[in-house]
Amino acid sequence: MAMEKIGALWQKSDRNGQPYFSGIIGGKSVIIFKNKYKQADNHPDYLVYPGQDKTKLPPKDEGQEIPY
Repeated sequence: MAMEKIGALWQKSDRNGQPYFSGIIGGKSVIIFKNKYKQADNHPDYLVYPGQDKTKLPPKDEGQEIPY
């Protein structure tokens, strides 16, 4: 069974050189940061936040693919 693609992420660096990810998952823009407060194995490794407001993104043409 083929896996269904639900989004894409790009790795970037903040102004301090720390890596983070930004992209689209499930049609929503997200930003993902490493959890620098992790103290136990049951704490998440990464935290996901809403990204850029979709109203500011250019309109998506039907059938248009994310370039990856």
